[in-house]
Amino acid sequence: MFILSPERKGDSNNMDKLAKFFVTPWKDFEDLMELTFPSVDKKHEVIDIENGKRILIDIPGRTKDNINIELKDDYLTVSGNKLEKEEGRFFKRSSSSQFSYSWNIDGFDQESIDASAKDGILSIDLKYKEEPKNSIRKINIS
Repeated sequence: MFILSPERKGDSNNMDKLAKFFVTPWKDFEDLMELTFPSVDKKHEVIDIENGKRILIDIPGRTKDNINIELKDDYLTVSGNKLEKEEGRFFKRSSSSQFSYSWNIDGFDQESIDASAKDGILSIDLKYKEEPKNSIRKINIS
């Protein structure tokens, strides 16, 4: 369902990872990318919940007004931006940051997506599509 795999690969240093890469072949492209471009911090994770998945995204300092959640062609896209301006007596400073994540949610019920934001964490709950029950029906011959 989810192509994105947010798990940490361990806390070993980069030289150990690089040595492993040359000794044993890498399992998949993500392992190679983690070795080449180690991420400083994962800003999201996908966890299993009963009957679905939960996406947790760090959104410190953002409110629900600066976050967009869109569903288009079986892709759920979460994006946001933040603009900070600060003025002092002798200076003006501004900074902006933005993020965007997308997931293919083909196997999930798109009508029952729930989202909430609390304490700097955006939580999105996705429920699996209910499979039609295989019922056996007797058909009379007339």
